[in-house]
Amino acid sequence: MAVLLAQNGMVVESLAGETTVTGVDFQASGSRTSVCFPFTNLWIVHEGTYTIRVDVYRVLPGDEQATTYEGQAESNLITVVRDEVSTGRP
Repeated sequence: MAVLLAQNGMVVESLAGETTVTGVDFQASGSRTSVCFPFTNLWIVHEGTYTIRVDVYRVLPGDEQATTYEGQAESNLITVVRDEVSTGRP
């Protein structure tokens, strides 16, 4: 599950789109299998500086109520402005 954090670390309600996705097995050549979480439909509604935190849970097959917290990851700072910006690769 993805959540948006303000600079003070508090969760804010400005993240829109699909915030929960199912992990997909991913294996680069010669490496072990990893799980990728493709959040392809997320956007930040309001201007500001944020980070996105992803909490990872393991769900037992056949029992979606039985979950185990596995860990979390946090993005670098994201700054959202109203001005136009040029398109390009980051």
